[in-house]
Amino acid sequence: MKNKNLLVSVVIPTFKRDIVLCETIKHVLEQDYKNFELIVVDQLANHDEKTKLYIDKNKMYFTYIETELSGLPYARNIGIANSKGEIIIFIDDDVILKKDFIENHLKIYEQYPDISAIAGSELTFNNKIHDDVPLEGRMIFGRTKINYHSKDSGYVHGVKGCNMSFKKEIFNQVGLFDEKLPSPYLREDTDIAYRIIQSNLKIFYDKSTSLFHLQTPSGGTAEDKDSISKVKRREPWLNKNSYICETVFQIKHFGFISLFVYLPLKFVFWVILKNRANLVNSIKSAKAFFSGTIKGIKYYIENYK
Repeated sequence: MKNKNLLVSVVIPTFKRDIVLCETIKHVLEQDYKNFELIVVDQLANHDEKTKLYIDKNKMYFTYIETELSGLPYARNIGIANSKGEIIIFIDDDVILKKDFIENHLKIYEQYPDISAIAGSELTFNNKIHDDVPLEGRMIFGRTKINYHSKDSGYVHGVKGCNMSFKKEIFNQVGLFDEKLPSPYLREDTDIAYRIIQSNLKIFYDKSTSLFHLQTPSGGTAEDKDSISKVKRREPWLNKNSYICETVFQIKHFGFISLFVYLPLKFVFWVILKNRANLVNSIKSAKAFFSGTIKGIKYYIENYK
């Protein structure tokens, strides 16, 4: 492999409150590819005793950065600022990696030298793999939906935060992760991907880069957890914070005029269709929709205009 001497930075932004984090660190340290650095950005002040002991015992094997800032964009940017690698791989802190995980990311960069980023494959307990589901579907305004456990490979228009990698040099061209985005940062990864595509750079998806994402319920940055603790991540249509994030993202990339089409469609698909069998949830979702949309518009005007 030509990239065998390439320095790779693996960044884990945020911590869980349980022992899963320690297992994730172990998976990174046991990689077959050895020319890498591990950077752990700690935004969580209170760890359980086992996690504290593990971190203290193994600090010499990775760069450990504590920060009072809370939020995925901040953590990712801190990781970038402290990285020395030519390739930066971001993973979540509750994932299981095969020993060739880093090596497989590098093989894709070697095989496709024109790409600037990789959308890694994600496997979870909830995956329903269907061969007839395309790798990427196009939606309204050119927005895309990617099948991150697809068996296919190809160029795509997005990345997913739990498993994504970049050539470090591209951040000089497209900028860092957007720290102005509202929590719970549901689109911070999609946002950077869209900026990459808008800069005429390429992203590639390949199943060989897969990891297993445990998605432990105790996870997330402190700020993100507070934002979504009352509503499950798998039911964003009941959470006003989801509508705030989606509204800000829509305006940022497609303009205010797009809301006249986007909002009615969002109302139909998220408020009506997602809750058609549950009247109580329909009412909750409608309240969240109107509240979140208004707050999202105000947030954009206050932070981006």
